Amino acid sequence: APLVLLGLSLGDHALVLLFIKANTVFVHSNLRVPDGLWSRVLAMPHFHHAHHRLGDAEMQVVNYAAMFPWIDQLFGTHCTERSSEFGLEEKTPKSFWRALLLARE
Repeated sequence: APLVLLGLSLGDHALVLLFIKANTVFVHSNLRVPDGLWSRVLAMPHFHHAHHRLGDAEMQVVNYAAMFPWIDQLFGTHCTERSSEFGLEEKTPKSFWRALLLARE
């Protein structure tokens, strides 16, 4: 709806969606991107990994923003601590079809 209200064409909608999907894959990747000005403007994998970190149940969830770290800075949920362990605690299937079955549970 915001894109329609801004008057963006259908082609522009497609570019925005492509950027959002590419960003989602990027922040969930296991790439090691060195810190720089870009990591203050755009979320890097290490930023988002802190959101999925494993640890104590009482550990505060941080880094909610999927694309812009400054949003977390604005709301006080920003964490610069790098996570060494992140992801799921239980083992997940290697097979695509078994993963689909797991998602149904």
